[in-house]
Amino acid sequence: MNKLILFVLLFALLSCTNRINKNQTKTEQSDIKKEVQINRQDFKTENIEFASYLELIPKLELPIEKMCYDNFASPTLNLDNSLINKFRPEGAGIYGKFSINENVIAVIYLYPADYIYPFIVTYDSNATKISNFGFFDGYCGRDYDFYSSSYCKISETLQISRIDSTTTFDMDENDETIGIKESKVNKTEYAINQIGEIIKK
Repeated sequence: MNKLILFVLLFALLSCTNRINKNQTKTEQSDIKKEVQINRQDFKTENIEFASYLELIPKLELPIEKMCYDNFASPTLNLDNSLINKFRPEGAGIYGKFSINENVIAVIYLYPADYIYPFIVTYDSNATKISNFGFFDGYCGRDYDFYSSSYCKISETLQISRIDSTTTFDMDENDETIGIKESKVNKTEYAINQIGEIIKK
């Protein structure tokens, strides 16, 4: 009988501990979500021209993942618009925007080349540029004896991962590929901090 009572008490104690641990885990997860939401408040500015410019640009949802050869479809914008000409870097297309917090916003611009090269530019609430960052660092494409590609991801927590890879091939006398000579992969990590700086980790 004593053993049965002891077993019941032990089972009740373990159940209670399990419930407390689950509740604690839920609370911790909830706190993390709240922190991310607080850090990702919508951008606000009293600069009316800059606010009007930003209204023309579509909002992007994070995460954003792209390979260098992916399609970056630009929104249809009137590039002769005086506000676009005032704030857009010369020669750049516009892809979209995302808020860092109420004091900082990021706009992704597109520069044409053999492939499209996207750049992130961060601004403060006075429309002053803080940082800029190119998605891709290496060459993108294939020649007869090598292949290169780049990948970039911006996470929901504003972490940026960039992976550049290059493979060179052994060729025969007829310039046919006969094997891989060397493969190199370079991964770099960055983050957008709360004051809009894009820093290497």
